Amino acid sequence: FDLSSASGIELTFDEREKAEAMSYQFKTEHYEMVLKAGDMERILPKLAWHLEEPRVGQSYPNYYAAKLASKFVKVVFSGTGGDELFGGYPWRYYRAVVNGSFEQYTEKYYNYWQRMMDDQQLKNIFSPIWEDVNHISTRNIFKDVFKNHKEDLETPEDYINHSLYFEAKTFLHGLLVVEDKLSMAHGLETRLPFLDNDLVDFAMCCPVNLKLNNLAEEVRINENESGNKPFKFFQKTRDGKQILRDVMKRHIPEVVTQAEKQGISA
Repeated sequence: FDLSSASGIELTFDEREKAEAMSYQFKTEHYEMVLKAGDMERILPKLAWHLEEPRVGQSYPNYYAAKLASKFVKVVFSGTGGDELFGGYPWRYYRAVVNGSFEQYTEKYYNYWQRMMDDQQLKNIFSPIWEDVNHISTRNIFKDVFKNHKEDLETPEDYINHSLYFEAKTFLHGLLVVEDKLSMAHGLETRLPFLDNDLVDFAMCCPVNLKLNNLAEEVRINENESGNKPFKFFQKTRDGKQILRDVMKRHIPEVVTQAEKQGISA
């Protein structure tokens, strides 16, 4: 992104230097595209047309990245799935590690995911069709994700596994839809190494204590404060995707494997 008017913590958001260093190490061709604020507005009509329905996620940068890549190749690899399988968002999971029951866990995690819009706001948004949808409970939709999953939860690891399961069944699906539609908008095929069947099976069986460091403590980050929350969390805990970081040490410099989680900064 164009950082000509950036200041403070925003100056750390640019990952081009790391990308270029990786390209140099592995002797790959390296291309960059710098996006400015007006680029999002210009692409919005096409973006909405290709997505076909309201979607969140990496929509806007993905469109331009796919457009650039399609000039050179027809197939690309994407890292989608690595966070959901190996615990890349620990500040989310730790919201729900200290609980007295499954009901308490689902209530806390539901409230966490609903923090951007409460039930009253939903009612206002759906007011034109409220008579048709007022019998639908978003809390029940949330709980239904777990209906075929074990409810006998005793340890922090049990609760974090539930959180990982929830994100793989919901959040990840949304990312994949966006990834597929916006790459195919440019005739580009995206393949996902992290979602290889054998690797997914391994990740599902991998103990949580190999993905995250401290399972017994609920580490809190204020979701409503400004700044880079993933960065702040990693500075506090040095946590997230531990097994993946350890495995890649033999191939990738430590400046990358031990880098702070970037995520979507706000």
